[in-house]
Amino acid sequence: MPFAPRPNAKVGAALNQIPAKSFAPFAKRLPEAQAHVQAEMSGDKRIGQLRILSSVSTFFPPTYKQVRNSERLFPVGDSVAYLSSDVRKILFSGTWSADLSNAHLVIAARLWGLDNLLGVIEETGSIWPYLLQKLQLPEEKKDEVKTAIYATVYGKPEAQLKGQITRELGKEVTDRYMALPMTATLLEGRERHMAGIRTCGGITDAYGNFCSLADTGKDDEDAALRTILSREVGSYEFRVMAAAAEVIHGSSGQAWIPLWLHDGIYVKFRDEKRAEGWQGKIT
Repeated sequence: MPFAPRPNAKVGAALNQIPAKSFAPFAKRLPEAQAHVQAEMSGDKRIGQLRILSSVSTFFPPTYKQVRNSERLFPVGDSVAYLSSDVRKILFSGTWSADLSNAHLVIAARLWGLDNLLGVIEETGSIWPYLLQKLQLPEEKKDEVKTAIYATVYGKPEAQLKGQITRELGKEVTDRYMALPMTATLLEGRERHMAGIRTCGGITDAYGNFCSLADTGKDDEDAALRTILSREVGSYEFRVMAAAAEVIHGSSGQAWIPLWLHDGIYVKFRDEKRAEGWQGKIT
């Protein structure tokens, strides 16, 4: 049974039932996307992107699956979801894309009561330019900074966190990151939250379902805690995304979703004259 009765089942089933012929206009742009990768990328990144493009040339439509410890939907195999944003932009030309801003941080900050952090996010709009400036890093290092933030939110021990940042960005950046008031706020907040999870034996997710540490399948308590932290935040992320999907699926065919990402969607509108109205409803 591909989709058990879980909160993500309805969205997953709808996405997987989109007719393959609907994706034909996007698949026609594969040669253009391949040429872009050949011209603009190098090394392992180019190899990886070309491998995915080759794979999806056989079957383009993305498919999605459930996993044990998350309400997120995950792409199956070499999906177009794993292409870089510039390559996706070529393939999905003519669609409208939207994503959640600072989703992990905002959700964690609200769940953990970190009002100071919420204030910083509200003031900056997007946290990434702010962090890059504070860490004295160029835009090209945004992915590494995101990885550090996710590791901080999801319970990576402090010593391992420092080691990860040092390997990816250098010792000076590690020192700057650990000295940020935002980092101290996150670390203190997560430790309080993790202590509460230990006491309760699990979390109640965005849908009111209790998820216990014992049910994660992790023998190590620390690993179970990190898993449950991710599941909790992910459930709120998915609930917001599912609300957008509900609007689209209720559009009587006026809009559909050619690509679903964890915190974003690509939407194709049947009538471009009505697109702005639907964008407002989705937003």
